Parts: sequence; structure tokens; C-alpha cells
Amino acid sequence: IEQALADDSSLMDVHRVHAYVLESLGEYALAIEAYDRAIAIAPNLTFLYLRAGAGYRRLAFESPNEEVQRQLFEKSLEYFAQTARINQQLGVEDPAPYISIAKTYSQMGEFFIAIRNIQKAIEFEPFNPVLYGELGMLYHKNRNYETGILALGCAINGCTAEQSCDGRGGCGPNDEPSEVPGLPLDSSTVYYYDVYASELAALSTPKVNYCPQALDVARIVETSEYISDPNIAADMAVVRTICTFDPEPTSSASSSTPTTEPAMVEPTPTP
Repeated sequence: IEQALADDSSLMDVHRVHAYVLESLGEYALAIEAYDRAIAIAPNLTFLYLRAGAGYRRLAFESPNEEVQRQLFEKSLEYFAQTARINQQLGVEDPAPYISIAKTYSQMGEFFIAIRNIQKAIEFEPFNPVLYGELGMLYHKNRNYETGILALGCAINGCTAEQSCDGRGGCGPNDEPSEVPGLPLDSSTVYYYDVYASELAALSTPKVNYCPQALDVARIVETSEYISDPNIAADMAVVRTICTFDPEPTSSASSSTPTTEPAMVEPTPTP
């Protein structure tokens, strides 16, 4: 790559590949500089902004200084916002920048803003069950458990067009009701299943008994390879303990809060 840079540094792809190499080496600050050089050559290639923004977010995550961390997060958001602006100017409907913005705000602990951005992403792909799963996880972090189970239910079980509106917190003028397929259990969705079972169990009451659903989900997890994870196994044990007895009202769903903390799914931008 050094030879390619020496031969012709005016090519965007040379800087892009250089940035990828630097990323693979964990040199995120240098990778961002390479992305910036690529952006200067091709300012409308949004995937470059997404990668650079993700680099700033990674630097923020690793920074021990809270003020520096916040500055890096804000820089990350600037790149993602620029991606959204370019898409809007070009008439491109792409959820990727809003997913990236949501992930950044989630890492900052600002879950309400993160929720709004995932809802914006759903405007572009109302049929995408992964987005409902991510929305459900954010509702959980924001302690909005009742709406969380609606979103996670759409992600795991699938839902009708009408139910999809409930799953995203209501359909506004820009929202299109859409049938959503359910997601099978795999390494990328196991945390949706974990949180969904835990919330259903914790929210069960004598009048509204979610335990049959909670136990169905727990059974799927328990018969999978993922039950070997001690944290997931502990969560399913709590679900069974709660649902062994007649469901009683709980003060909050935190009595069955999953012990694992999954990372938000984020699409890898491609040229």
C-alpha cells in the first residue's frame, strides 16, 4: 500500500484501502486520516463517512477521559449526520446512518435519542426484523419494558402490518405499516430472545400472564447451543423461577434483567 500511495495518491481507492489496513491494525486515528483523504477526493461516497465515524466512536469507547470521550462521540455523530444529509440530497433512502447514530447515542447512554433514530431507520425498512430487535433492546435500556416486548415480539415472532406499528411505538405520517418476518435464533439474535423471555416473565401478572410465552422462548434458548453461555443460562433459570409460581406483579422488569450486554447490530458499509 505504501508503494500505491507513492505511485498515485490522487486515487480514492488507495486511501480507502490504506484506511482498511490501518483499521485492521487497530490504528483508528490514522485510519480516520486516511478516510478523510479519500473523502476529500470523493465527497459523496457515504460509506467513507460511516467508516470514519465508526472510527471516532471506537476511539471514544477506548478513551478513559470522559470529556475527550464525549468530544469523540460528537465527532462520530458529525460524520453520520453528514452521511444522512448526502443521502437526502441524492434521494437515497438508507437506514445505515441512523443505525450508526443510534449506536453512538446508545453508547453515550442517551437511549431516548437512540430510539428516535432507530425509528427513523424503520421508516426506510419497515419490514426489517433486525431493526425491531434493536429497537426492543433500546426500549429495554430505557426501561420502557412494555413497549420493548412489542418490538421484540415483532423481531422474534414476526408481526402483522398493524402490529408493526405497535412494535415501533406507533405509526406516524411517514411510517408505512408492514408485515415483519420473525428472526430465527442464532448468534446475532440470541440476546433478543434472552431479553424478550426475561421481560415477558418479569411483566407477568395474574391478569396479564405472559409466562406461557416466556417459557416458550426460554425453551427455544435452552435447547440451543447458546445455553452453554453461563449468563444466558442464568437468565433462563430466572425466567423459569418467576414462572414456576403464579405470576405476581413486579415493581419493574429489572428483577429479570438479562446479565449480558449485546452490541447493537450495525451494517458494514460497502462501496
